Amino acid sequence: MREPRRVCLNIGRIHSPRPCDVLAGQIRDAILRGEIPEGQFLPSETELILQTGITRGAVRVALRLLAAEGLLRTRLGRFGGKIVTLPRNELLAST
Repeated sequence: MREPRRVCLNIGRIHSPRPCDVLAGQIRDAILRGEIPEGQFLPSETELILQTGITRGAVRVALRLLAAEGLLRTRLGRFGGKIVTLPRNELLAST
């Protein structure tokens, strides 16, 4: 009895986005659409973890990405957190 031949499939590499990129994209879009106004605090890391179900590390990477893009700044201390800032025009032109 002959063994069945294996079929050779021409399938490319499958890419799926990292959870931190998805979260950063959702927050970025909300900021740029004006749904989160400038000066507004984002939820805490713990609240974002509970809302999204992703890891603390992924949440932190997403927040760092947004800070690097000029969309967030950090206020330290008891009443601190991540605050939305609107990007400067030259940052918008590069995206």
